[in-house]
Amino acid sequence: MKHSSVKLFLFICALLYVFQAKANGGAESHDRSMPDWLQKEMEAQIGIRKASNAKYQSENEPFSDYVIEWTWGIGKTQVNGRMWGIKDDKPSFDFWEFKLFWDADKKQARLMQWGHGGVMADGFIRPMGEKTLESIQILSSPQMEPKTERHVNQYTPEGLVTTSFEKDEQGQWQEKRSYLWVKQAAEQAE
Repeated sequence: MKHSSVKLFLFICALLYVFQAKANGGAESHDRSMPDWLQKEMEAQIGIRKASNAKYQSENEPFSDYVIEWTWGIGKTQVNGRMWGIKDDKPSFDFWEFKLFWDADKKQARLMQWGHGGVMADGFIRPMGEKTLESIQILSSPQMEPKTERHVNQYTPEGLVTTSFEKDEQGQWQEKRSYLWVKQAAEQAE
């Protein structure tokens, strides 16, 4: 009797697996591989981009431009980025370090970044159409309460337009800034 119960249990498990696979369009529900859109996004990011900060430049923010550089990580399964400013035609120190990769456990593209003073942002990125991506991250540091930020990145003929958002008191996304990031030859970046 015990033997027949085990057989019945295994048969039911096999049926559930088949039904689950059919419900997922024939794909196994435990597929953890990186999607093609992320591989293409990482390839598009490799290199150096520069954005004018003229609209926001001030005494507290003296940089005329911002520069971001993306390079391949181990095995071309991730990209590493760094961002710095340009002041008086000279590069500053790095403000941010980034890592974009496929989080196989969460089955999502993950974007993490680190800045000075223990600032960290962690979140996920997803496509919102053919040429648009959205990232939502939790920004935190020892000096502040965590907050949620959103970025929408849109590819245009002129370059990559990034727009940042934060939530207001009602929980609605409010636009903060937009930048046009133009791909540069290595010698033009600094």
